Amino acid sequence: MIELPEELIFYIFTFLNFKNRDFIKIRNVCSLFKSLMDKPITVDCYPHLTQESFTSFSVSYNQHMNYLKQLKEEAEREFDITYLNMLTENGWV
Repeated sequence: MIELPEELIFYIFTFLNFKNRDFIKIRNVCSLFKSLMDKPITVDCYPHLTQESFTSFSVSYNQHMNYLKQLKEEAEREFDITYLNMLTENGWV
């Protein structure tokens, strides 16, 4: 693990589940991983990402993706209800 380049380590750990206890164990055991995850980063042209840790950035990204998933499920549910109402109002069902 120590011999891997930092970019590859970032790429690998991007796909970890931050809600899993294994993530916390890896963070406590591997000092290299902990230092990389706590290292402040800044990405130009990305809102609200100035001197934020990679852990914080990854967690906020996962929260955003979960929010988009919930919006999509709610929109599909509303579409189904509207579609069924239209069919029954016009006597097509």
